Amino acid sequence: MRAAIAPTIVLLLALASCRYRPARFADAAPVTVIDDTDPIPVPARREYNEAIYLSDVYLRRALVDMLDPARYPEAGDVNSLDEVPRSSWFMPNIGAVPLSLDGEPVLPLTVTRDAPRSSERGITVMDARGVRYELRRDPADRPEMSTSAEFIASRLVRAFGLLAPEVFILNLAPTDLAGWDPTDAQDPAGAVPRAFLLDGPPAVNGRYRVSATRWPYGIDVGIAPDLGVRSDDPNDAIAHQDRRSLRAWKVLGAWLDVHGMGVRKMRESYVGVPGRGHLWHFVVGLDDFLGAASVVRPGSAGGLRSDLAGGPGLSFLSLGLWPGKDPPPTQTRWPAIGALSDSVDPAGWDTPLPYAPVRRALDTDGYWAAKRIAAIPTDLIRSAVHGARISDPSARAELTRRILERRTRVVRYWLSRVTPCEVQRTKDRIVVLRDLAIDLGEAQVGSTHYWVTALDQQGSRLTRPLEVKLASAEFAIEIPEILARKHTRIVIRLEAERDGVLLPRACYVHTILQDEQLRVIGIRH
Repeated sequence: MRAAIAPTIVLLLALASCRYRPARFADAAPVTVIDDTDPIPVPARREYNEAIYLSDVYLRRALVDMLDPARYPEAGDVNSLDEVPRSSWFMPNIGAVPLSLDGEPVLPLTVTRDAPRSSERGITVMDARGVRYELRRDPADRPEMSTSAEFIASRLVRAFGLLAPEVFILNLAPTDLAGWDPTDAQDPAGAVPRAFLLDGPPAVNGRYRVSATRWPYGIDVGIAPDLGVRSDDPNDAIAHQDRRSLRAWKVLGAWLDVHGMGVRKMRESYVGVPGRGHLWHFVVGLDDFLGAASVVRPGSAGGLRSDLAGGPGLSFLSLGLWPGKDPPPTQTRWPAIGALSDSVDPAGWDTPLPYAPVRRALDTDGYWAAKRIAAIPTDLIRSAVHGARISDPSARAELTRRILERRTRVVRYWLSRVTPCEVQRTKDRIVVLRDLAIDLGEAQVGSTHYWVTALDQQGSRLTRPLEVKLASAEFAIEIPEILARKHTRIVIRLEAERDGVLLPRACYVHTILQDEQLRVIGIRH
């Protein structure tokens, strides 16, 4: 074992002090599942009230945050190994299985009067089995853009581990929408389907491209608030602003270029027989992902502007109406690709309206989300783009390239915000670790070395910091026997230095020694 691991480091005993006060982890297996599916009554439906929400986020919350000196707390839905357990909010394997057995709609489709709920656009239909779907079209000048974004995003969000409705791409003939006569322009029953089909790109071979979103699953009970918990859901025990699974949108949003992430996109469905079911938590409105909502069209923003284009001084003097330069129009070579650049600012990305979980995202939350994104197989991303049925092969290739490039930039940034060290295994008094940034090719072995320090349970230093130069992404730490005899619990502090600069946060590995056997009972990045 020792001969196979290079390098193996023996910590040197010393006496010193340290200000860090480690958390105390129980000597128990990490929680991997949070059982938040106890039967509850159907909760009251909650709708988004823009006036109340805006006054809350810009007045009350701003004052509270200004007067509260406390830093944002660590995420509450995290286990001892710094991972998010499975729950109704986070399902790590959900991308590999269908949410239901309904599949895509069965023709013919019947238009209903019900307004769409998963997005602000489109119409609702019932298929031949009585299953409800929401149909959407692309902008007339951007065929395949919004429908592709919705399809691709649904697969990638679910591959991450969050719930998103299933989306299908259909090519409908007018006769596939039952209950009207497509040949009779005066048929009053055809007003809605006719307007829907004509509000988008023209038909190709007599068929119109649409996305079909399966929604809702169960009973739609409205939005999920971004602060606090639902008072009518006893299973909801962690404040939403402190859920890492929601804070992850700071990273996911930057990767997938989500335009309007906020409470309107987080909806909850009651699944199961009323009185014996529970809530699932979804992200909806995926048709504006991948830059689909940010397309700038030529001449679409002329005249006076209210976007501070003239600078703060001129905007103040002109009441915010100083004329400025229009942004450059979005590329038109590939209409199926929206305003999705291959560059991204992970640190600066934010939601248009304040969204508490994103605003409270810490570096540790960003690191966890980046790990999840990096773990999504590249083949799955390619498959999602291919499944969107984009007709231009060069557009498919370019969209795939941009999604992968944005992933690289986002993951690289968040790996640099912590010491990205993961425990691989233990044996005897040895713990084997792996530098994830080096493993993913985002950092170089030659420019990286570690400072390793042993702490006791009170945070006092047991050893001086020992410099460790890596030979590969994997390395090992051995607790010396003299230290193991005096201390049952030892915290290993790992600080990575790249190109002469220490990374912002250390990694702490909490261990317990029993009968000369080392076990890891906790990790904090």
